Formats: sequence, structure tokens, C-alpha cells
Amino acid sequence: MAFQIEEETRGQVRRVSQECPGVYYLATASKDDFLGREFYAVTEEAVPEIISPEALTYGVKDGAVYLFEHEKEGGGWPIVSFEVTRYLTRHGLPLGDHDSLYCEAIFAAELYPEYFGGILPPRDTPYGLTTRVKRVAEGIFFVETTQCRWLLALAYPIWQATISDMARATGELCRGASCLTEAEAQYLFFRRERCAPVIYELLQDYGYERFQPFLRSREVLETVIYQQYPEYVLWHNQTVMSGHGRQDAMNDLLSMLGCPVDTERAESVEERAQRESSCIHFWPKEAGKEALLLPI
Repeated sequence: MAFQIEEETRGQVRRVSQECPGVYYLATASKDDFLGREFYAVTEEAVPEIISPEALTYGVKDGAVYLFEHEKEGGGWPIVSFEVTRYLTRHGLPLGDHDSLYCEAIFAAELYPEYFGGILPPRDTPYGLTTRVKRVAEGIFFVETTQCRWLLALAYPIWQATISDMARATGELCRGASCLTEAEAQYLFFRRERCAPVIYELLQDYGYERFQPFLRSREVLETVIYQQYPEYVLWHNQTVMSGHGRQDAMNDLLSMLGCPVDTERAESVEERAQRESSCIHFWPKEAGKEALLLPI
């Protein structure tokens, strides 16, 4: 390489490849890193024709290069990947391991809304054009349509990676002639009377406070699910109590990687209570109430 990085803190470089002029992919490893680390290294050669000065502000200066670490919050890796893909697309070059330019942008927009301008709400829905939008989070919207319906709309990166197959099955894609052909541009829509399970799952990743302006209470939401979706409740609660709920994801991942996990250890009373609290419950005093608080 025409540059060096600080190996004591970044790890020893084990693999390097050039993405485009002035941009390199680095894989490093050290004794303390079980899975290793990955970086984009950007040199002055790539600025500003390929990598913008705006993108550089997300990197960490290390000698003659800017480093952007993979899977590091705020580390700028997806932005560099997008700008490299833009360069390759503009010059008609093979994309290699990169996705399409739109796919790179739509997945990165959730993490870096200030760079991409955020994920735009849908224009078309299965129930007419959008007339009003209430934003919950990046890529999550309540939309009102020309048919006077409220829908929960999830952008592709959200519904494809965040929610379960059972919750996803209650949604609908827009199949009108004006819908975009890019798969990553497709929203999944949930009618207000069918969106309780997916909202419940989104609470685990985005927090109750994001949905609080639109929900009567979490107890009402659980009661609606309990009364209207018994099969979902049975599946969810069994998954949680069997040790494969969301809070057990790390143990499941380690097991897949061949790392020993003590699954025979008896749970403490506190751990059992925590697992039970993560189940969906029926709250008798909340029965019959509408879960959503949306404008008329």
C-alpha cells in the first residue's frame, strides 16, 4: 500500500483491495478482535472527484488516509460505499460487491438522513395516492390516502430486515402501474385494523416513545393483538419463553458461529420474570379499545 495505518489500534492489515482510484477496502485483525474489522481507506487522490468533502467529515484521519469503519455507528461506511457505487455507475464500470445505486442509497438513508435527506414517504398506496403523512421514524410513516384510509407504511429496509414473516403477512404491496420497478423502492402497507402485530415488533427496535403520539397505550396494543391475532400471540410467546426471542439473538448468533453457549444453566427467578414480561399479555380493562390515535 502507498499508505500505512495505525495497527496498534486498528489491527494488522490482512487483506486489501482497490475499490476505485484512491479508495481501498481493508480487512484487519488483532488478538482482541474475534471477527476482525473492515475499513474503507480514502486517500487524497479520490477527493473530491469520487469522495465528496461532505463524506470525509464522517471519517477518522489516520496519517495520509481517512478511515471509515464497517458496522460502526456514525462511521460513514455506507456513505463511502454509495459514493464509490455512484462513481462506478457513472463510468459504466462493474459494481463488483456493491448493490445498485438506489439500493445503496435507500439502506444508507435510514442511518444518515442528514446526508441523503431521509427516506421519502410513499406517493402511491394500494388505497389511492397519499394526501397526508405522519412520520414515526426514518422509513416508517402513517399515511392518509385519497380513499380516506390511514395506513402504516414501511420502507423496504424496514419491512425486509426488521419484522417477522408472521407480521409481514398482514401487509400489502402497492401493485399499481405507477409503482417503481426497483424492489428496494417498494413500501409495505398495513391497514389500521391490521397493523397491531407489526407495530408491536417495531416497538422493540425503535422504542415506545416513537409511537407514543399514535398509540393509546402499550397495554391496549397488546390486548388488541391478544384478541385478534391468537396464533401470533402463541408463536411470539413460545419463542420468547423457549430462549429464542429478540433478547437471545446474540446467543443464537454465537451458536451458529460454533461458539459454546451455556444453554443448560437454570434461569434465575429474575430472568424468568424478565422473559415473561416480554410476552404479549391480555389486559382485561383495556379490552374493546381502539389502539391507534390518528387524526380523523
